[in-house]
Amino acid sequence: MKPFTLMALLTLLVVSTHAQHGLRGEYYDGPNFNRKVFIRNDKQINFNWRGTSPGRGIGTEFYSIRWTGLLQPPTDATYQFTAEVDDGIRLWVGNRNIIDAWGLHNNVTFTGKVKLKGGGFYDLRIDYYNDILEGEIKLYWQMIGPDNTPVGPKQLIDTQYLIMPPRPKPAVAATPTPKPQPVVATPKTTTPQPTAKKLTPVQPSVAVTSKPTVPASKPTAKPTGKPAVATRPTPTTTVQTDPPAVVKEQPPVTFTKLESEQTLVLQNVMFQQSSYVLLPESYVELNKLVQALRDNPTVQLVISGHTDNVGDPRLNQSLSEYRARVVMNYLIRHGIAEERLEAKGYGCTRPVAGNDTESDRSKNRRVEIQVH
Repeated sequence: MKPFTLMALLTLLVVSTHAQHGLRGEYYDGPNFNRKVFIRNDKQINFNWRGTSPGRGIGTEFYSIRWTGLLQPPTDATYQFTAEVDDGIRLWVGNRNIIDAWGLHNNVTFTGKVKLKGGGFYDLRIDYYNDILEGEIKLYWQMIGPDNTPVGPKQLIDTQYLIMPPRPKPAVAATPTPKPQPVVATPKTTTPQPTAKKLTPVQPSVAVTSKPTVPASKPTAKPTGKPAVATRPTPTTTVQTDPPAVVKEQPPVTFTKLESEQTLVLQNVMFQQSSYVLLPESYVELNKLVQALRDNPTVQLVISGHTDNVGDPRLNQSLSEYRARVVMNYLIRHGIAEERLEAKGYGCTRPVAGNDTESDRSKNRRVEIQVH
């Protein structure tokens, strides 16, 4: 038998005999792996944290998790992996990034395929983050037949196919060799001036064990800074993101003087169509508002969201509230104290124009701030 084959079989035997099934989960406070809070072993990826926290020391919003381990598929096949997430996920199987959806998503389904050999061991890594409101992640797989169609229904990846990585062994401190006592020479009586031999003390021999090198975790293509905060209307199973609404840019609002009881419309704060996802074009105006609040530290704001009358009024009510919370959280993330801000949603109940034309409806879709 070839040495390589023998080594592979021995490795397989060791892993199969001593393996602990599941994945190692590293839980972080903050959506960008900001501060590690705890590590635990998870049996499978099947979590719904609606209104709850993933664990002690982490809130119900703004956290991230990295799961690592080995995947051992039962048979040779092309496997399709399906992830249901709220908000972002990246999935690597055998060092191949087969799902890359690092953004704000409200219960969206993503898929990726990879060909695997049965009984083999493949490195598995899942990066996940939740931004505002609830978090959810579920990971399924299913085999794909020769005709490129699924063989049977998708299933959650069972614990028996997941193997946790071995824990690094701590370095054993070396025991230093006892320091020898210096030897004092006895002068000879036959010599007129006895001279002691000068001995060089023996230096202790210390075995140094280098620390194990921990590979730097590398989440690729993380969003710059923290992803834009978002809130959700109604959960769905699979969501097709609408294209961004084409909105004519308005003259920027100036915040040089924030006066009490003043109401301002944030003309250039925009969202994806029928969505709560903040568009990057909004950042310029929001950053100016941040600076104005820093310059006026006693000012408080009520941020209100408004919609037109198209669609379900209940969804419009939720959407308006969520958009207001998005703006509020943006300000909080940029250093404005939460107690200075309040978010409200009014749906379509406070129009400033009619709803018969798109031009008028666009005026009703707005975010306002009231100064206090």
